[in-house]
Amino acid sequence: MQILSLFAGSKRSKRIVLSLYVGMMVILVVSTFMAAAVGERMVSEHIYDAWWFMAWWGALGVSLLLVVVQWLRNRARHAASCRGIGRCAVIHLHVAFLLILLGAALTALTARRGVVYLQPGLEVNRFLDAAHHRILPLPFTLQLDSLEVTCDPGTMQHADYVSHLHVDTVAVTVSMNRVTTVQGYRLTPYSYDEAAQVSWLSVNYDPWGIGVTYLGYLWFACSFLIWLRRYVAYALLALVAGVALQLYAESTPLQPVLRSAWLGIHVSFIVMAYTLFAFLGVNGVMGMCMSSRREALMRHSLRLLRPAEGLLGVGIFMGAVWANQSWGRYWAWDSKEVWALITFMLYALPFHYRRFSWLQQPSRFHLFMLLAFLSVLITYFGCNYFMSGLHSYVG
Repeated sequence: MQILSLFAGSKRSKRIVLSLYVGMMVILVVSTFMAAAVGERMVSEHIYDAWWFMAWWGALGVSLLLVVVQWLRNRARHAASCRGIGRCAVIHLHVAFLLILLGAALTALTARRGVVYLQPGLEVNRFLDAAHHRILPLPFTLQLDSLEVTCDPGTMQHADYVSHLHVDTVAVTVSMNRVTTVQGYRLTPYSYDEAAQVSWLSVNYDPWGIGVTYLGYLWFACSFLIWLRRYVAYALLALVAGVALQLYAESTPLQPVLRSAWLGIHVSFIVMAYTLFAFLGVNGVMGMCMSSRREALMRHSLRLLRPAEGLLGVGIFMGAVWANQSWGRYWAWDSKEVWALITFMLYALPFHYRRFSWLQQPSRFHLFMLLAFLSVLITYFGCNYFMSGLHSYVG
């Protein structure tokens, strides 16, 4: 109760949460540029896997929990707790974020990941945890029988590589976009040497984090559907752009890792969200140029922002599920993943405009929406062309 009292004052709680929130966005922005300059491994070691970075997320999660609890206490005191479907949905959206943070914490604390090196006929029961510079045991023995590399018809482009293994006495195969799970350990392709018939497999063991994180994703999706009940028309408008881009993507050659049914689902949600963010940017320009219409355009932007933010959130989570099915882990701190998260966090701020005096003025609100669209451009274009990572599929 003493901790809750610290958050009783709205100004104090607002400053604490806002400082942690904006500070995290700044850290994420800096980390992506550092990764392009000094390499992702260096950034992972000193930022993403560092204790202070996890502690920052923990502090942000605790402060959010305390604010939500205090909010519910205040509403209950005035007999207005969760009055209306919309208010319930907002509360549940915050609960979903807390579950996702809890799942990420469990992954960071309990998961094991690394790489195993396989040669034909050689039995292996250990794998390398490169992040922590240690060798970890496996509860089973792996033996590579053969490595099969397939190409696209009529070309020399490699379409897939399949590792035929024996796990103890059981024959299994590991291939692109197909995770093989053995006693909770997820095996996925990492690299290969066709000439030497050598295969490297990623090993991921996450007994607790995935389930809790997926629960958070599902909680968010259900809350979002309730929250969006009056804004489906905007989503249908953006759907046209999403389908058009998807049809174009299907007509172009794709790299092996992209040949998955998840591509259409993930990309469609993301493109729908980005289309709505583009409308918000145009609306911001109009609001800055038309002083007599600024307040009306601000209200329109707030209505448009709701489906845009929700679609982006669902798109990010769909991408995380796809990554888990393809690479055995749902989040890798890739530059495009990080910038999508930055964009999501940035566009979440206007929902709380009543708490921020600088966002209550329509002219400043429209300027913010215009500048925020730069984050979308960096996510969609900048990460592909100027930053390295798993999502850099150019060239």
